[in-house]
Amino acid sequence: ATSALVVAAATLAADGYDRVRRSDFYGRLAALSYLGDVRMTMGAEPPQKLASLATAASLPQYDELYTATTFRAAHLTLRGEFVELGHAYAATTAADVALLASLLPREIRRRAADHASNAVATINYGHHVRAAVVDVTRWSSRWQSAKGVITAGVGGAARYAWSKWTRARAATFAASAK
Repeated sequence: ATSALVVAAATLAADGYDRVRRSDFYGRLAALSYLGDVRMTMGAEPPQKLASLATAASLPQYDELYTATTFRAAHLTLRGEFVELGHAYAATTAADVALLASLLPREIRRRAADHASNAVATINYGHHVRAAVVDVTRWSSRWQSAKGVITAGVGGAARYAWSKWTRARAATFAASAK
């Protein structure tokens, strides 16, 4: 649980946040598995789906799963309706990057280091973390899509993909009409 909080916080820090509402934090947390998901990038899932993952109604379930102790272990502070990111998330020094990296899951840490080796590692380390998550989810979503083609056959998979895409477009159109 701590690892997921760290990854969500690192990606928020990469976007320039040092404090966010709990609902926005949980929304980012829930959206992590969709970073790099080919179904999202191809428009097979409506963008509104992410907004529905962390609503006011679901906050108590998130709070039950992610306790104040879990937040402290991730160097995060809960202050009322807000989550404050610890100084390590700014990743402005090598020590900050080392602390942040030590809190990450092994595979994300390895991939973030690969991305950072091509740039200055202490400049917005959260971008490297996000790129690492995209790498992991992209592979998983492609594999899941390939399994669908194998299971349903090319024709069945194409019909399913088309129906998902048209539903996603309809949901996007309906949301923009509001």
